Amino acid sequence: MVTEALLFVEGGGVHRDTKAKCRKGFRDFIENAGMIGNMPRIVPCGSRNIAFEKCREAVLDGKEAVLLVDSEGPVQAGCERGAPMDWTPWIHLKYGSGDGWDRPGSVSEVDCNLMVECMECWFFADRETHKKFFGKKFMEGALPSDKKPPESVGKDEALAGLEKATRGCVQNGSYSKGKHSFELLAAIDSSKVFAACPWASRFLNCLEKRWAQERLVDEALLPMRWRGWLARWGWTGVFLDAGRFSELPKRIAATCSGVVRQFAARLEHLLERQVQERKPLHER
Repeated sequence: MVTEALLFVEGGGVHRDTKAKCRKGFRDFIENAGMIGNMPRIVPCGSRNIAFEKCREAVLDGKEAVLLVDSEGPVQAGCERGAPMDWTPWIHLKYGSGDGWDRPGSVSEVDCNLMVECMECWFFADRETHKKFFGKKFMEGALPSDKKPPESVGKDEALAGLEKATRGCVQNGSYSKGKHSFELLAAIDSSKVFAACPWASRFLNCLEKRWAQERLVDEALLPMRWRGWLARWGWTGVFLDAGRFSELPKRIAATCSGVVRQFAARLEHLLERQVQERKPLHER
Protein backbone atom coordinates (compact mmCIF):
# COMPACT_ATOMS: atom_id res chain seq x y z
CA MET A 1 0.00 0.00 0.00
CA VAL A 2 1.26 3.48 -0.88
CA THR A 3 1.61 5.69 2.20
CA GLU A 4 0.34 9.23 1.76
CA ALA A 5 2.89 11.90 2.49
CA LEU A 6 2.26 15.57 3.11
CA LEU A 7 4.30 18.45 1.70
CA PHE A 8 3.64 21.66 3.65
CA VAL A 9 4.68 24.69 1.61
CA GLU A 10 4.95 28.36 2.41
CA GLY A 11 2.70 30.39 0.13
CA GLY A 12 -0.81 30.50 -1.24
CA GLY A 13 -2.23 33.19 1.01
CA VAL A 14 -5.51 32.67 2.85
CA HIS A 15 -7.99 32.42 -0.03
CA ARG A 16 -9.10 29.20 -1.65
CA ASP A 17 -8.30 30.29 -5.20
CA THR A 18 -4.73 31.33 -4.39
CA LYS A 19 -4.16 28.12 -2.45
CA ALA A 20 -5.38 26.17 -5.48
CA LYS A 21 -2.94 28.08 -7.71
CA CYS A 22 -0.14 27.39 -5.25
CA ARG A 23 -0.94 23.68 -5.16
CA LYS A 24 -1.08 23.45 -8.95
CA GLY A 25 2.10 25.48 -9.39
CA PHE A 26 4.16 23.23 -7.15
CA ARG A 27 2.60 20.06 -8.57
CA ASP A 28 3.36 21.09 -12.15
CA PHE A 29 6.87 22.19 -11.20
CA ILE A 30 7.63 18.81 -9.63
CA GLU A 31 5.95 16.78 -12.37
CA ASN A 32 7.81 18.71 -15.06
CA ALA A 33 10.99 17.40 -13.49
CA GLY A 34 9.76 13.88 -14.22
CA MET A 35 8.55 12.89 -10.76
CA ILE A 36 5.08 11.68 -11.63
CA GLY A 37 5.01 8.71 -9.33
CA ASN A 38 3.74 8.64 -5.77
CA MET A 39 3.93 12.36 -5.03
CA PRO A 40 3.15 13.79 -1.60
CA ARG A 41 -0.06 15.73 -1.15
CA ILE A 42 0.79 19.40 -1.44
CA VAL A 43 -0.63 21.56 1.36
CA PRO A 44 -0.39 25.35 0.76
CA CYS A 45 -0.23 27.02 4.15
CA GLY A 46 0.02 30.74 3.49
CA SER A 47 2.47 31.96 6.11
CA ARG A 48 5.70 30.17 6.96
CA ASN A 49 4.67 29.93 10.62
CA ILE A 50 1.49 28.09 9.73
CA ALA A 51 3.48 25.78 7.42
CA PHE A 52 5.81 24.91 10.28
CA GLU A 53 3.00 24.39 12.79
CA LYS A 54 1.05 22.13 10.42
CA CYS A 55 4.17 20.14 9.64
CA ARG A 56 4.98 19.81 13.35
CA GLU A 57 1.45 18.64 14.14
CA ALA A 58 1.54 16.07 11.32
CA VAL A 59 4.87 14.68 12.52
CA LEU A 60 3.65 14.43 16.11
CA ASP A 61 0.57 12.58 14.77
CA GLY A 62 2.86 10.00 13.19
CA LYS A 63 2.36 11.16 9.60
CA GLU A 64 5.05 11.48 6.95
CA ALA A 65 5.61 15.17 6.38
CA VAL A 66 8.05 17.46 4.58
CA LEU A 67 8.42 21.20 5.03
CA LEU A 68 9.31 23.67 2.24
CA VAL A 69 9.84 27.33 3.18
CA ASP A 70 11.92 30.33 2.11
CA SER A 71 15.33 30.60 3.76
CA GLU A 72 14.60 34.33 4.28
CA GLY A 73 18.30 35.10 3.89
CA PRO A 74 21.67 33.45 3.23
CA VAL A 75 21.84 29.93 4.65
CA GLN A 76 23.48 29.82 8.08
CA ALA A 77 27.20 29.11 7.96
CA GLY A 78 27.96 25.44 8.47
CA CYS A 79 24.58 24.19 7.26
CA GLU A 80 25.92 23.20 3.84
CA ARG A 81 28.71 20.86 4.90
CA GLY A 82 29.11 17.59 3.05
CA ALA A 83 26.73 16.23 0.43
CA PRO A 84 23.39 18.06 -0.04
CA MET A 85 21.42 15.29 1.67
CA ASP A 86 23.65 15.87 4.73
CA TRP A 87 22.88 19.61 4.91
CA THR A 88 21.14 20.88 8.04
CA PRO A 89 18.25 23.25 7.19
CA TRP A 90 16.65 22.78 10.62
CA ILE A 91 19.71 24.43 12.17
CA HIS A 92 19.29 27.35 9.77
CA LEU A 93 15.61 27.69 10.73
CA LYS A 94 16.57 27.61 14.40
CA TYR A 95 19.45 30.10 14.33
CA GLY A 96 19.81 31.71 10.90
CA SER A 97 16.38 32.74 9.63
CA GLY A 98 15.00 34.47 12.70
CA ASP A 99 12.29 31.82 13.17
CA GLY A 100 13.80 30.02 16.16
CA TRP A 101 12.02 26.78 15.27
CA ASP A 102 12.98 23.53 16.97
CA ARG A 103 13.04 20.41 14.85
CA PRO A 104 9.81 18.55 15.69
CA GLY A 105 9.85 14.99 17.00
CA SER A 106 12.09 12.54 15.21
CA VAL A 107 11.84 14.30 11.84
CA SER A 108 15.11 14.27 9.89
CA GLU A 109 17.02 17.05 8.16
CA VAL A 110 15.96 15.52 4.83
CA ASP A 111 12.35 16.32 5.72
CA CYS A 112 13.09 20.05 5.69
CA ASN A 113 13.83 21.97 2.49
CA LEU A 114 14.57 25.59 1.71
CA MET A 115 13.82 27.90 -1.19
CA VAL A 116 16.98 30.05 -1.13
CA GLU A 117 16.44 32.88 -0.52
CA CYS A 118 12.85 32.75 -1.80
CA MET A 119 10.83 31.00 -4.49
CA GLU A 120 11.34 33.90 -6.92
CA CYS A 121 15.07 33.14 -7.02
CA TRP A 122 14.24 29.88 -8.79
CA PHE A 123 12.73 31.89 -11.66
CA PHE A 124 16.10 33.41 -12.58
CA ALA A 125 17.33 30.01 -13.76
CA ASP A 126 14.93 30.20 -16.73
CA ARG A 127 14.82 33.74 -18.09
CA GLU A 128 13.41 32.69 -21.45
CA THR A 129 10.13 31.79 -19.76
CA HIS A 130 10.01 35.29 -18.23
CA LYS A 131 10.26 36.83 -21.70
CA LYS A 132 7.45 34.68 -23.05
CA PHE A 133 5.24 35.18 -20.01
CA PHE A 134 5.49 38.97 -19.74
CA GLY A 135 5.87 39.82 -23.41
CA LYS A 136 7.68 42.44 -25.46
CA LYS A 137 8.19 45.13 -22.83
CA PHE A 138 9.89 42.80 -20.38
CA MET A 139 13.25 44.36 -19.38
CA GLU A 140 15.59 41.45 -18.73
CA GLY A 141 18.41 43.84 -17.87
CA ALA A 142 16.55 44.88 -14.71
CA LEU A 143 16.87 41.38 -13.28
CA PRO A 144 19.87 40.41 -11.15
CA SER A 145 22.89 39.55 -13.31
CA ASP A 146 22.72 36.15 -14.98
CA LYS A 147 26.32 35.69 -13.85
CA LYS A 148 25.04 35.51 -10.29
CA PRO A 149 23.83 32.08 -9.09
CA PRO A 150 20.07 32.28 -8.39
CA GLU A 151 20.46 31.14 -4.80
CA SER A 152 22.92 33.95 -4.09
CA VAL A 153 20.32 36.60 -4.98
CA GLY A 154 18.81 38.28 -1.93
CA LYS A 155 15.06 38.16 -1.38
CA ASP A 156 14.58 41.93 -1.59
CA GLU A 157 16.81 42.09 -4.68
CA ALA A 158 14.81 39.31 -6.35
CA LEU A 159 11.41 40.91 -5.76
CA ALA A 160 12.61 44.40 -6.70
CA GLY A 161 14.21 43.08 -9.88
CA LEU A 162 11.05 41.29 -10.99
CA GLU A 163 8.91 44.34 -10.28
CA LYS A 164 11.22 46.65 -12.23
CA ALA A 165 11.66 44.23 -15.14
CA THR A 166 7.89 43.90 -15.60
CA ARG A 167 6.85 47.49 -14.92
CA GLY A 168 4.96 48.48 -18.04
CA CYS A 169 4.45 44.97 -19.40
CA VAL A 170 1.04 44.74 -21.04
CA GLN A 171 0.77 41.00 -21.58
CA ASN A 172 0.51 40.02 -17.91
CA GLY A 173 1.15 43.31 -16.14
CA SER A 174 3.73 44.08 -13.47
CA TYR A 175 4.87 41.14 -11.37
CA SER A 176 2.69 40.42 -8.36
CA LYS A 177 3.57 37.61 -5.98
CA GLY A 178 0.03 36.31 -5.57
CA LYS A 179 -1.04 36.94 -9.14
CA HIS A 180 1.93 35.59 -11.12
CA SER A 181 4.22 33.55 -8.88
CA PHE A 182 2.55 30.17 -9.16
CA GLU A 183 1.82 30.50 -12.87
CA LEU A 184 5.50 31.17 -13.41
CA LEU A 185 6.45 28.28 -11.15
CA ALA A 186 4.34 25.94 -13.27
CA ALA A 187 5.77 27.34 -16.52
CA ILE A 188 9.52 27.44 -15.86
CA ASP A 189 11.83 24.65 -16.95
CA SER A 190 12.39 22.85 -13.66
CA SER A 191 15.43 21.03 -15.04
CA LYS A 192 17.16 24.43 -15.36
CA VAL A 193 16.23 25.27 -11.79
CA PHE A 194 17.61 22.02 -10.41
CA ALA A 195 20.80 22.48 -12.41
CA ALA A 196 21.36 26.03 -11.12
CA CYS A 197 20.01 25.78 -7.57
CA PRO A 198 21.55 23.16 -5.26
CA TRP A 199 18.86 23.54 -2.62
CA ALA A 200 16.12 23.06 -5.21
CA SER A 201 17.92 19.96 -6.49
CA ARG A 202 18.13 18.68 -2.92
CA PHE A 203 14.37 19.19 -2.59
CA LEU A 204 13.61 17.00 -5.61
CA ASN A 205 16.09 14.37 -4.47
CA CYS A 206 14.37 14.31 -1.11
CA LEU A 207 11.00 13.64 -2.73
CA GLU A 208 12.36 10.98 -5.06
CA LYS A 209 14.38 9.26 -2.35
CA ARG A 210 11.37 8.91 -0.10
CA TRP A 211 8.33 8.50 -2.30
CA ALA A 212 8.92 8.22 -6.03
CA GLN A 213 7.53 5.02 -7.47
CA GLU A 214 7.90 3.78 -11.02
CA ARG A 215 7.64 6.73 -13.38
CA LEU A 216 4.95 6.72 -16.00
CA VAL A 217 7.72 6.62 -18.55
CA ASP A 218 11.36 7.62 -18.56
CA GLU A 219 12.01 11.32 -19.33
CA ALA A 220 14.03 10.31 -22.39
CA LEU A 221 10.95 8.61 -23.81
CA LEU A 222 8.16 10.98 -22.83
CA PRO A 223 8.42 14.58 -24.13
CA MET A 224 7.76 17.29 -21.56
CA ARG A 225 4.79 18.66 -23.51
CA TRP A 226 3.06 15.27 -23.17
CA ARG A 227 3.43 15.37 -19.41
CA GLY A 228 1.90 18.82 -19.55
CA TRP A 229 -1.07 17.52 -21.52
CA LEU A 230 -1.70 14.73 -19.04
CA ALA A 231 -1.64 17.17 -16.13
CA ARG A 232 -3.87 19.64 -17.97
CA TRP A 233 -6.45 16.96 -18.75
CA GLY A 234 -6.56 15.95 -15.11
CA TRP A 235 -5.70 12.30 -15.74
CA THR A 236 -2.27 12.32 -14.12
CA GLY A 237 -3.41 12.38 -10.51
CA VAL A 238 -6.14 9.77 -11.05
CA PHE A 239 -3.81 7.17 -12.45
CA LEU A 240 -0.83 7.95 -10.29
CA ASP A 241 -2.89 7.76 -7.12
CA ALA A 242 -4.22 4.40 -8.28
CA GLY A 243 -0.72 3.29 -9.19
CA ARG A 244 -1.92 1.78 -12.48
CA PHE A 245 0.25 3.54 -15.03
CA SER A 246 -0.19 0.99 -17.83
CA GLU A 247 -3.94 1.62 -18.09
CA LEU A 248 -3.55 5.28 -18.94
CA PRO A 249 -3.29 4.90 -22.75
CA LYS A 250 -6.38 2.69 -22.85
CA ARG A 251 -8.36 5.22 -20.83
CA ILE A 252 -7.30 8.04 -23.16
CA ALA A 253 -8.19 5.99 -26.24
CA ALA A 254 -11.60 5.11 -24.81
CA THR A 255 -12.58 8.70 -24.04
CA CYS A 256 -11.05 10.66 -26.90
CA SER A 257 -10.65 10.55 -30.64
CA GLY A 258 -8.49 11.85 -33.48
CA VAL A 259 -5.03 13.14 -32.72
CA VAL A 260 -5.42 12.37 -29.01
CA ARG A 261 -5.98 8.70 -29.83
CA GLN A 262 -2.80 8.74 -31.86
CA PHE A 263 -1.06 10.22 -28.83
CA ALA A 264 -2.46 7.39 -26.66
CA ALA A 265 -1.21 4.77 -29.08
CA ARG A 266 2.24 6.31 -29.07
CA LEU A 267 2.25 6.52 -25.28
CA GLU A 268 1.30 2.84 -25.03
CA HIS A 269 4.20 1.97 -27.31
CA LEU A 270 6.57 3.98 -25.13
CA LEU A 271 5.33 2.23 -22.02
CA GLU A 272 5.97 -1.15 -23.62
CA ARG A 273 9.50 -0.03 -24.45
CA GLN A 274 10.12 0.97 -20.86
CA VAL A 275 8.94 -2.42 -19.62
CA GLN A 276 11.28 -4.14 -22.05
CA GLU A 277 14.31 -1.86 -21.78
CA ARG A 278 14.26 -0.04 -18.44
CA LYS A 279 13.75 -0.93 -14.81
CA PRO A 280 11.40 1.07 -12.62
CA LEU A 281 12.98 3.94 -10.71
CA HIS A 282 12.85 2.12 -7.36
CA GLU A 283 14.72 -0.88 -8.79
CA ARG A 284 17.62 1.07 -10.31
